Amino acid sequence: FGDKNNVQPRVGFSWDVWGNGRLAVRGGGGMIHNQLRNNLTLQQILSYPFYEQPVVRDTTLENPIRPVEGPPVIGQLYTTDPNIVQPYAVVYSVGFQWQFLNNTLLEMAYVGNRGYDLLQFREMNQPIFVAGQTTAATKDRFPPYPGFLSVLRAINWGKSGEKGLE
Repeated sequence: FGDKNNVQPRVGFSWDVWGNGRLAVRGGGGMIHNQLRNNLTLQQILSYPFYEQPVVRDTTLENPIRPVEGPPVIGQLYTTDPNIVQPYAVVYSVGFQWQFLNNTLLEMAYVGNRGYDLLQFREMNQPIFVAGQTTAATKDRFPPYPGFLSVLRAINWGKSGEKGLE
């Protein structure tokens, strides 16, 4: 899964404002790519047909192993979007340090990051609801992939962001 064509630029600066080493302004930023190695591989290995996770549903405390009516149900099936790309983050900061006494320093920084193309799972086995029927009546009868409780697909649609003062 490693994409060797991604460029990860970084830039930084430092400026001695008064030229006497008592007030400094510093900042920087960069782009950092995430690796896709282990998580996607493990989810495929621990998925059907290599691994079956039987599901026991609609049980009670009096009879916790009651057989499921209808076709047997396998737990989750994991799939991966074939057009998946490496997630990345843009990080940045700007701050200052001011030495206002010989042994006292004040420091403050504004920092932030934004994540793009983050991996998330999309449930592909949403039941097809039929007008006039209850959710309970249709949730197990009309899934696009019968026999699976859940079909999760790893895709790049996540975003994140944080900003703050330090």
